[in-house]
Amino acid sequence: MRSRNSEEEELKNTVDNQPYAALSMPLTSENGMYPVLTSERMLQSGMVPQASCFQFVRTAAEIQFKKLKQLLFMGKKICQFKSLGRFFSLIGYGWKLPQAAQFKQPWITCLYWVESKLRSEGNQELKNMSGKPRLTYLNGRGRMESIRWLLAAAGVEFEEVYLETKEQYDKLIKDGFLLFQQVPLVEIDGMKMVQTRAIMSYIAGKYNLHGKDLKERAMIDMYVEGISDLMQMILMFPFSPPDAKEKNLESIKEKATNRYFPVFEKVLKQHGQDFLVGNKFSWADVQLMEAILAVEEKVPAVLSGFPQLQVFKTKMSNMPTIKKFLQPGSPRKPPPDAHYVETVLKIFRK
Repeated sequence: MRSRNSEEEELKNTVDNQPYAALSMPLTSENGMYPVLTSERMLQSGMVPQASCFQFVRTAAEIQFKKLKQLLFMGKKICQFKSLGRFFSLIGYGWKLPQAAQFKQPWITCLYWVESKLRSEGNQELKNMSGKPRLTYLNGRGRMESIRWLLAAAGVEFEEVYLETKEQYDKLIKDGFLLFQQVPLVEIDGMKMVQTRAIMSYIAGKYNLHGKDLKERAMIDMYVEGISDLMQMILMFPFSPPDAKEKNLESIKEKATNRYFPVFEKVLKQHGQDFLVGNKFSWADVQLMEAILAVEEKVPAVLSGFPQLQVFKTKMSNMPTIKKFLQPGSPRKPPPDAHYVETVLKIFRK
């Protein structure tokens, strides 16, 4: 018969090195003295047992990977809690972390091990449920740049993970992170979101940038879609063959000055307000500002015939969140260069 200490050490090593293997371990110890509660039984019982440390570690390991989402309470964020005891007492299990002096050192050591496990870098799902949005894309503009713009305009800080190899991209697909095998990927509020339009619509709604009613939302969506057509041309321009670049640049200039910018010049002039819809800052304003600056990078004098858009650009540039985003050192990415194009082609090659 093995000792209690050997069982505890075996369990700790198993969970440390093979977290999911812990889920298949027996529900009682070999000597029968320390029954282990599964997460299901713990959730039903309403109590976290004050028992052996291996018992709690086994349960915590299981919760960590299977049930932790169910334990979040009233928006409380586990990464904010100083101890697991505080966390469990807040969610109503009536269990509080005893003073260290009341327990032997191995228990306290194991408890802190569990807590560090829950906060570890490896457990990204927990971090993303309770922290900043996390953006996964290349270190460049692409389809993620409009998402960066919208989050920044809303005053939301975010983290970024950059894809540098095809292997990273393939692993995201294999792990089921990319619903349609495409990036951008944004992890926010416990969701792994893909598809640029869906992501931006969620962000706009969450941060009150999508109008006050159905009519305003429809107008915002209409303007965003129009701007997106122009942005698609800009997005693809760096990938133009050398002999087509001049022609494609002329097409961007022609479409911007004759089709897209005149629409917004007219809207701003007709209602005489600062913003495109409802005289309130919205997703459409952010998208238009991004488009203006992107076209100006290629055609510096493009706004010369659009006085309303010139005023709009100045006002938007001075909004605190956008002004911050336009400063050096912000998450805003520079125009695509040859290295970025090469990286895109390398990662997404079939």
